[in-house]
Amino acid sequence: MEKNVPAKFKLINADILEYTYVNPVNFKLKIDPEQEFEVKFKIDYRWDVEKNQFAVVVSLLYLMEIENKKHTALKTSIITQYEVEELYKHFDVRSNNDFDMNIPLETSLVSIAISTSRGILIEKTNGTLLRNIILPVVQPTDFILSPKMNGEKTDKSEKVKLD
Repeated sequence: MEKNVPAKFKLINADILEYTYVNPVNFKLKIDPEQEFEVKFKIDYRWDVEKNQFAVVVSLLYLMEIENKKHTALKTSIITQYEVEELYKHFDVRSNNDFDMNIPLETSLVSIAISTSRGILIEKTNGTLLRNIILPVVQPTDFILSPKMNGEKTDKSEKVKLD
């Protein structure tokens, strides 16, 4: 991996790997209009250095607590795929699940993947009770996996209301 080499990349695909929506009304419990949802984020990567391809998988859970029990209202995984020119200059594979990556590039790819996921969810939840639950704006640097290799936790959650 070369340091301080500008990265050129393009988005080549975004796809839904998993999508499950359970209408909260199906829980047959009273739903408070001020109901808060916990949104859990998880980021994973896939790559093929020989093909100069890198992908970010954003997995999300929308949880609601009713009568002291958590219920999953939405579960999804969305993959955003990129072509990165000369990926080997920005990415070193140490093993199947250990790597080193140019942090500005990683941050950009994660940021775009989260924004892409937000747009897909806006469309997918249109017409549901979750239509106004917009995926929160988050710092992509809180989710990049390179720091995880140094023992930092990268799974996060946010609280949002059902307005």
